[in-house]
Amino acid sequence: RASLAAMSDRCSSVLFTGGEPSRLSWLTDVFKDARELGYEFIQMQSHAGAAADPETADAWVAAGLDAIDIPIYGADAQSHEAITRTPGSFERTLKGLDNLRQRGARSVMHTTLFQSNLDSLEAIVRLIDSVAPDGAYIQTTGEVGAPGTYDRVAPSPEQVGNALVEVFATVTPETPIQLSDVTPCLVPGLEEQVVPWRVEPREAGLPVVLPYSEWLMVFSGGRTKGHHAACDSCSLRGECDGLPLESLARFRGVGLVPR
Repeated sequence: RASLAAMSDRCSSVLFTGGEPSRLSWLTDVFKDARELGYEFIQMQSHAGAAADPETADAWVAAGLDAIDIPIYGADAQSHEAITRTPGSFERTLKGLDNLRQRGARSVMHTTLFQSNLDSLEAIVRLIDSVAPDGAYIQTTGEVGAPGTYDRVAPSPEQVGNALVEVFATVTPETPIQLSDVTPCLVPGLEEQVVPWRVEPREAGLPVVLPYSEWLMVFSGGRTKGHHAACDSCSLRGECDGLPLESLARFRGVGLVPR
């Protein structure tokens, strides 16, 4: 509440993320606090499984929640739960999303790409489009988990770029889907979908699309992404945020094609 109060004179919206905010016993209280302090739009990033219970969905929306951003790791329970390692999480997440939307909440969906679900990307994009959220984004796993996890599970930017180009050549979703953790040179024809972190203020009342690496860029002042030496001669250099630093360190710019 102290943080919300300190920012209330210069912010009109708030996004709660984590960890998993829905595990907090005081979650509805903080939604109410934000509304009482004058925040016009309240969004949360959460798997939303708790909202599969209609009473929880009622409580969140009544307390002030305006929008939810949910993760989808696969297009079916088997592929999604291979990553969440939580049986039943696929069904609960989609049910929670549906319950919240029925009560008037806006929605964002996102997927995080690993080596293990890269081949499922087309099916994931089709699922997102069938649900038709207000916004969506595709990001790549960052350096999280135990040491060595990133090297083992992360696809290279080149792999991700190739997969994105192939999928969007096959599928033309009506849902706007933005792309994170790739550079424009890796996704020819999709450059306008790449998320820039230095964006203009968003229209009031709309859900925020904020991938994890862009969130880090905001709070680090742009210091968590960088460019490879090969980028120096690229004509897109001035409009490209580069790649996450862990990606540059692990994959050393392989696949980047300066224009």
